[in-house]
Parts: sequence; C-alpha cells; structure tokens
Amino acid sequence: MADTIPYRCPQCGGDILKTSAEPHSLSDLKNSVCAKCGRRFSEDDLKSHAAKIMDKLIRDAFRRK
Repeated sequence: MADTIPYRCPQCGGDILKTSAEPHSLSDLKNSVCAKCGRRFSEDDLKSHAAKIMDKLIRDAFRRK
C-alpha cells in the first residue's frame, strides 16, 4: 500500500512525497520519491525539512505570546 505525504520538493517544487508503505518513523520515509519529478529523498533531506518545520512552529509560538 502506497501513501502520499505533503512535502515540497527542492528540485521541482512538487508537493507530494510517495512512500512504499505507511510511515511510522523517519527511517520509513528514507528513499521516498517526489511524485512529480521522481527525486529520491535521503534521511538527511527529511531531517533537514523537519528541522525547518520545527523552527517555524517554535518561532510562531513565541510570537503569539
């Protein structure tokens, strides 16, 4: 069963990441591919993207106070 996950591809700007199975951890997403251009994502790519999301969430939380 393949699932899709919203993710902005740095190569083509596509916003769907295809996985081969339902992800339960970050390592399950390793070697996922962009549905638009077929770019494979390493675990480091995904960690970098997750860090950017967390940074934005933290900054937004402090701005609300």
